[in-house]
Amino acid sequence: MFVLLQVSPPEAAGHEDWCCCLDVIAVDASEAALRQYLAVYEPRYRAAVAAFDLWDADLAKDWGAEHDRVHDEFLVKYDGHGDRRGSVAAIFPRRSTISARLHRSLATSK
Repeated sequence: MFVLLQVSPPEAAGHEDWCCCLDVIAVDASEAALRQYLAVYEPRYRAAVAAFDLWDADLAKDWGAEHDRVHDEFLVKYDGHGDRRGSVAAIFPRRSTISARLHRSLATSK
């Protein structure tokens, strides 16, 4: 069994997040199937980030309710997951190897 995770840095967690930094995007018995899914998902995710950044470019205020609303709208529109700040998608094979591979994924995303 393999899992595709959206991994965000700890500072991306909001005050209401009870589980920081990981969003499960997909689970499959085939790593190849997840790689195919990821190949389609990543451009959608980048498009969502670009659209949000374009929308946010003219706003000079701190993150607020309007940001939350638009962020959620873009995640739905682009079928995205997680936070946009410093996120990286990673495929993990089984639970025992997630911790080490997660640390490597985060280290290489900086």
